[in-house]
Amino acid sequence: MSRTNNSYSNELKLEVVQAYLKDNERMQKMADRYEIRNISQVKAWIKKYKEVGSIQAFERLLIQIVITLSKK
Repeated sequence: MSRTNNSYSNELKLEVVQAYLKDNERMQKMADRYEIRNISQVKAWIKKYKEVGSIQAFERLLIQIVITLSKK
């Protein structure tokens, strides 16, 4: 079985977290709905959101990650 690395846009990450909070669906359903291969990815985004406490802070965190990675 081959492995591929998936990169998800910040917009998708925000959409998934917002939908999870709004719809209160199970993480597996969210992963299926948004065609995310691994539920642990959804869990990680939701965990990060809970750590920072707001959608705006989560969005800023995602932007900082992109900036940091682009400098490498």
